[in-house]
Amino acid sequence: MVFRLLPLLLVVGSVQAESWERVAEGNRAFAVSLYREVAGEPGNVFFSPFSISTALAMTYVGARGETAAQMQSTLHFPESPEYLPEVWGMWQSRVDQVGREGKVTLSVANSLWPDERYPFLDTYMATVRERFRSEVFPVNFAETEAARQQINTWVEDATEQLIKDLIQPGVLNALTRMVLVNAIYFKGTWQTTFGPEVTRPQPFHLADGSVIEVPTMYGKVPARYAALDGVQLLDLPYRGDQVSMLVVVPDTQERMADLERSLSVAVMDQWLGAVEPTEVRVFLPKFTMTQHLALSKILQALGMVVPFDDKAANFAGMDGHENYLYISDVVHQAFVAVDEAGTEAAAATAVIMQARSMPRPSPEFRADRPFLFFIHERASGSILFAGRVMDPR
Repeated sequence: MVFRLLPLLLVVGSVQAESWERVAEGNRAFAVSLYREVAGEPGNVFFSPFSISTALAMTYVGARGETAAQMQSTLHFPESPEYLPEVWGMWQSRVDQVGREGKVTLSVANSLWPDERYPFLDTYMATVRERFRSEVFPVNFAETEAARQQINTWVEDATEQLIKDLIQPGVLNALTRMVLVNAIYFKGTWQTTFGPEVTRPQPFHLADGSVIEVPTMYGKVPARYAALDGVQLLDLPYRGDQVSMLVVVPDTQERMADLERSLSVAVMDQWLGAVEPTEVRVFLPKFTMTQHLALSKILQALGMVVPFDDKAANFAGMDGHENYLYISDVVHQAFVAVDEAGTEAAAATAVIMQARSMPRPSPEFRADRPFLFFIHERASGSILFAGRVMDPR
């Protein structure tokens, strides 16, 4: 992996490389803080920190003053609105490279949907179009339903039809001035696939103490594994070994809450530093889930308050006017399916801007209780997707 990364670092120079690495580190920090907020609700959890960060990064480029400061702090952006796009472009290029090399399918698409009647600054539009490689589709938000359908159709096409109806009726209105969208699609085949013929019902221990049976895959596979105090770790690679799924299973289901409370970037780095290559007897349930998240209140709880304030938000970098545009909504939808062949996952995020108006015996890894999982790009450490399985059904 080091040799794939070096050419990029040599080209961009040490200062830019350091900034690029800080963006990836910020992504991990935001992923952890957002996970801890979302995980407060019961049930399964799944979302794409990469998608959410990217959609909000395009928005951040237009933020100024306290609006920009709160976004930078909440989203863990290491750069100011003026300098982030260049660094972000390098980071996104790294993710794009993984998809281009063809071992897994990984595609990222961005789009801007400005109101055709509203005079956004040419400099802002050019920056987002060039640095984020965003398509631009002017629409008339007075024709709200038509605009909503156009955006949702674009999202469906960008996610292989996995994300549908991202923007629900009522989210847009005649005062909407811009919708910023990110879509990410991933499909990876396990480096060593599981045989469907050995998948069979196995016990899964729910958080309430009851036991159910769920279709569970089994295989003796090469992976990265570690058993630490109170937790088992499995880093299961996809073909090409550039992306993998880190599965984290506590020794008992009672420890799940403690595990989530202690989750941090340092803890994740410790986990990834602890796993070592070996052959593992893996028991992993098949699962499929779809998650819808309304992120406005969650982001405000994390400290991003002023950007949602219709009287105080400052997005003068978008239109040249202070205290006119504000974020009215941030919506996110994610899908994941894990089976014997591998994983298919997709997510989309929309930000709505509104005018105010081994030789030894193989270890055994058994995910038979609630567990966490993170799909990450290994070279940069970027967390593409994060989730929790409480009930595989």
